[in-house]
Amino acid sequence: MVSKGKTFALLLAILFLTSMVIAPIKNVKASVNSKTSYFPLTEYNATVILLKGASYAESQYYPAHNGSLGYYPSTWYFAMLSTFNANGYDDIFVSAQNCNITITNISSTMQNTEGYYYNSSSWLNYTVSGRGSQFISYIQLSNNTSIYIDNTAKKQGDGWNWYIDGIAVNGAISTVSIFSTRTEYLPPRDAPHLSYYYVIGFIAIVIFVISLITAVLVLFRRHRKTINSK
Repeated sequence: MVSKGKTFALLLAILFLTSMVIAPIKNVKASVNSKTSYFPLTEYNATVILLKGASYAESQYYPAHNGSLGYYPSTWYFAMLSTFNANGYDDIFVSAQNCNITITNISSTMQNTEGYYYNSSSWLNYTVSGRGSQFISYIQLSNNTSIYIDNTAKKQGDGWNWYIDGIAVNGAISTVSIFSTRTEYLPPRDAPHLSYYYVIGFIAIVIFVISLITAVLVLFRRHRKTINSK
């Protein structure tokens, strides 16, 4: 015979297990700014700003450190960052010194050329307040990149340079635009649709929860039959 106490304990266990399974998926959903957000870099007298409507899966602050490629400044990392009314998103590391930087646009397009080869292009735009320097690194950044500082095309060494795996800009007083293009080979197995995995995960969770609830109902009915038979 199953006691009421054991049935209640089993229900609590089910709720706990369900929360453990569902909790990791919560981090996948992007956080959307309901207002302008500020991410300080206090040691550099700078701030990274995201406008209302920007979204990202997570944000993380990384202090300055020596890495395998050199010295990395303190940065803010945004996973799957997208901006309001723009097409595309990217994982981006941002740092600044003696200025405030506002990311206004991240957009990208991809066009199939032949077979599994794609031409991709991306824009990243930000505004600058103050005379300082900025460091930007993101996935779509490539060696085939054009930089526009204060609406003027600039060659490498004239207000910007490659630094580690990103771009360091020190000649901007108002706006910076970064345009990158590259060709990628993306066979189906290397280009999965993330939404597909989310759907499969959700279905698995639903099946798991239904199975547990069914087990509880069976135990509860057996318990009722045992009581009624006495």
